[in-house]
Amino acid sequence: MKRSDLVRSIQVRFVRMGKQDAERLVDVFFQTLVDRASEGARVEIRRFGTFENRKRAGKIGYNPYSKEMIAVSASERLHFKISMDLSKAMNQPK
Repeated sequence: MKRSDLVRSIQVRFVRMGKQDAERLVDVFFQTLVDRASEGARVEIRRFGTFENRKRAGKIGYNPYSKEMIAVSASERLHFKISMDLSKAMNQPK
C-alpha cells in the first residue's frame, strides 16, 4: 500500500473529507510518529503494534574480503512489534 492508497481509503471511509484534508491527516500522523520515535519515546497503536528505539552498542567487526578489523559505531534502530490482534488477523485462513 502506498501513501496515495492510504489517502484514497480515508476519503472513501470519510466521504465528506477532501483529498487535501486526508493528505494532511496522513502527513500529521506519520510526522508525529517520526517525532516521538526520534525523541526515544515508545509509540503504541492499539490493535496494530508498537514502535520503539533500540540501541545497538558499538563493536569491533571485520571486512570479510580483506579480513581487516573495523570499528562499528553505536547506533539506534526503530523496532516494530506487531500486536496480537494484527498477528491473528494476518494468520487467519482466507
